[in-house]
Formats: sequence, structure tokens, C-alpha cells
Amino acid sequence: MDIRDKVILIIDDLMVTGQTLNHCAEAVYEGFPKVVYGLTLCRA
Repeated sequence: MDIRDKVILIIDDLMVTGQTLNHCAEAVYEGFPKVVYGLTLCRA
């Protein structure tokens, strides 16, 4: 799937340290998206 120049939203159910969201964003950035947003539903 080509994500070049797309807006990406990563949703995580629980954020403790933010590492999961960070690693996902790093992997997604390899596809050259326009922008990446992160959303968490709960913080512990």
C-alpha cells in the first residue's frame, strides 16, 4: 500500500511510556507520508 503524501492516524489504546506509538510512527515514516498523527485513548 502506498502511503506517500497521505495523512496517517495511529491509534493506541493505552500509553504508558509512548514507545509503542513511537516505534509505529518511525516505521510509518519510512513510507514518506505527508503527516503522522498519534492518538491514545488512555494514559497510565
